[in-house]
Amino acid sequence: MWIQPRLLMQFCLWCATFCFMFSASLNVSAVNVQWDGEDDDNWNWGVNWDLTICNGIFCAFVPPGENDIAFLSDTTNGNRVELSADVLVDGVRIRNGFTVDTNGHQLQTTPDSASSASYIEINGSESRLLVEGDGGPDLDLITSRFELFAAGATLQLDDASAIVTSASGMSSAGPATTIRGNGTITFTNTPGTSQVVFDHAGLIDVWRGDLTIRAENGGILDLDGSLGDDGILEVDDGEFFGISGSRTLRIEGPQLTAFDGAIRIGRGDTIDFELPWQLGQTDQPGIPGSAALRMRGRTGTATVAGAAVTVKGGDTFIDVESGTARFEAPMDIQHATLTMANETGIQFVGDTTFTGGSWAIADDSTIEIIGDVELGENLVITSGNDVGYDLIVSGSLTVRTDPFDWDARPQAHTTTVQGGTLRILSPQIDTLGGTIDEIPDRNDFGGVLNLNSEPGRPVVLEVATDEPWILSREMFIDATADDVLVEGAQLRVGYTPAEYPLGTPETHLVVTGANAEIAADLFLSTRAILETDPSTVLNVTGELVVFSAAKMTGGGTIRSNLLADINASLQLSDVQFVNAGEFYLDGNFPVPESGSLDIDGFEQTADGVFYVDLGGTAIRDFDQLVVSGSTNLDGLLQVSLVRDFMPALGDSFVIIDTAGSASGTFVGLAEGALVGNFAGVDFFITYVGGDGNDVVLFSSAPGDFDDDGDVDGFDFLMWQRGESPNPLSPSDLLAWQTNYGAASPLSASSTIVPEPSGLVLAAICSPMICWRARRTTSKIVIVAH
Repeated sequence: MWIQPRLLMQFCLWCATFCFMFSASLNVSAVNVQWDGEDDDNWNWGVNWDLTICNGIFCAFVPPGENDIAFLSDTTNGNRVELSADVLVDGVRIRNGFTVDTNGHQLQTTPDSASSASYIEINGSESRLLVEGDGGPDLDLITSRFELFAAGATLQLDDASAIVTSASGMSSAGPATTIRGNGTITFTNTPGTSQVVFDHAGLIDVWRGDLTIRAENGGILDLDGSLGDDGILEVDDGEFFGISGSRTLRIEGPQLTAFDGAIRIGRGDTIDFELPWQLGQTDQPGIPGSAALRMRGRTGTATVAGAAVTVKGGDTFIDVESGTARFEAPMDIQHATLTMANETGIQFVGDTTFTGGSWAIADDSTIEIIGDVELGENLVITSGNDVGYDLIVSGSLTVRTDPFDWDARPQAHTTTVQGGTLRILSPQIDTLGGTIDEIPDRNDFGGVLNLNSEPGRPVVLEVATDEPWILSREMFIDATADDVLVEGAQLRVGYTPAEYPLGTPETHLVVTGANAEIAADLFLSTRAILETDPSTVLNVTGELVVFSAAKMTGGGTIRSNLLADINASLQLSDVQFVNAGEFYLDGNFPVPESGSLDIDGFEQTADGVFYVDLGGTAIRDFDQLVVSGSTNLDGLLQVSLVRDFMPALGDSFVIIDTAGSASGTFVGLAEGALVGNFAGVDFFITYVGGDGNDVVLFSSAPGDFDDDGDVDGFDFLMWQRGESPNPLSPSDLLAWQTNYGAASPLSASSTIVPEPSGLVLAAICSPMICWRARRTTSKIVIVAH
């Protein structure tokens, strides 16, 4: 077919014009390149994009490129698009519930000039940008700013890394929006400036891994949003989603202000701050605030780690809702509220101080002190009344709270110091009257107290109450591995019938190991039981008062002094007693008395003083120590008369009755030495009286002028020479005649007592008391009521 040249020229011109116009349309920088709603969700299929600028009737369907804005909002036929290659555009706008999935590729926005900004905008409910990492070192998302608008907008990282260069403006996440997932978001600021690079008022949700929010180059994070907004940091192990494992939210870089939003931490999960931070806006009680730290460990542990945290505000809450809350970071808690639900736990690993505020401890909960913790005197502590709680101290706990309800519900409470230090410096440790409701204002600890040393980790318990404190249940001291020291106020073990007439329960003090010391006054009351074992060495360097009917059983050695008034049953079974101070068998309670004591073994060191009161010749009218084992003597002896007792010639007193072996003497009192003159009667000492090894004080028989233990002819010769007490008197002669042939009250096995001149030379002390400089370290007082 022949075509006229003119028509052919017109057709070619028309084609050239079309090609030019089409070509021109491809080179236009589009303001918006909009998703057209077709079924195909591949970013790179041009037919799925709608150019808003067309050249005449012709439009090119190509994906957005550099200097274009990808605008996804038309969901007529679809609401999802995936990248099939790396994408470089000016900006991305996601609206109307649309989802953009990077699908393992890089999404980068760059400005078309120095004055413009690249950005990613996610707006509208269920609108989402899903950044899937490719597992490599390259960044998966690069932009200058991102903005999350309206409730339901989400930026989700799936093992991805994003960097936001904030030179062009601040990124923001509005209320009820979400940043979710795992990976890293880095906000890098223009070097040399300081500005807020990320303002967050929505939810940061760690999901399926660890998430890091980082600010660099002078950038500042505002994680709780601008004034009036409350950001939420959600660190949860995903238990409610059927996902297990540990999650960590790391915050790296400074914050603009104190965090006044909410932090929630789940089972096995951790929040970790690189720099010191603050929870709550103010330290003044009663000022409204919304800050809350909610620990939801469930069956595991929720952890706060990293740098130190200051908690401020009367309305700032730390809630342990379930499981165990572990605070590895140092904490300074000021005027805040700490609450624990039933069957929860707290572990303070970092150094922690409480100033003011309140702490509510629920039933069946556990508090572990691993670091150094101090409870200030203005802190108000309340505890459950049904089951009680357990306190475990392996670090150091100092309590200044006044008053401090130590045992809460005494029937169940246990305090264990495991190679640590517990100092209770409160004036009072009992706010409810203790176990005994009928006895008000008692400093009663009615729980179980365990003091367990570990190798290289001694135990110190100091209770510095204003009045004596009462142990009314059980204390176990294990000083096998290292030292255990109990000091402070007087410790009363149990009640006396006068204090508790309804019937006194038995109270146990159990000591094992050779490294225990009680440097406080110790009272063993009527139903107290001190239990030791053969390995025990208990040093009591305070005053030990043991009431009648108390028991000391089990073996071992007690190093102290003994002050006892025994008018009832006192049991000391297999107990070796070492007196290194002042040993009394009466306590002068309320007036000087006398008593006896049965013990397995007795030793007095060179620093010891043995006190003996004589109130009559019958048993229990004078002090007597009965030793079923061995006796070893040193130190001093002091003898006194009590209750207006007037001794007579011929009186004798077995002050130490030893069944086993005996050795040593009192200083200055050799065998047969003169002890002193008491109401005109001279008394001497023998260490071989009784069955041959008893310590006996005796006076000469009437007529025994030479004090040799019998009345014989030598005594008559002394009378003739005028050497009797009343020279040449008829009364002295009558005494000799009446008692001729009699022996002084020593056994037949007694040795010959030296002549009076020898006794005088041996007695180097005053007539009434043998005394020398000594170190008095403690007393044991046994008092009968």
